[in-house]
Amino acid sequence: MVKLKRDQNLPELLEAENTVIANNKLLLLKQDQIEQFGSVDYDAVLGEWKNWTREVFAKRIAGRKK
Repeated sequence: MVKLKRDQNLPELLEAENTVIANNKLLLLKQDQIEQFGSVDYDAVLGEWKNWTREVFAKRIAGRKK
């Protein structure tokens, strides 16, 4: 998230309320994998989470700045 914050000039991304949301999303993705497959593919979870932070979450926060 630090790299994303720098790349998109979004210091708000690292504020407590936003890091909690991002962490919760990571835990939910992990839980989904456990429910679907009985185990966790951490590389897949991390990739999905990074995509979500970049494509959804950062854009949502950037939209609040306007």
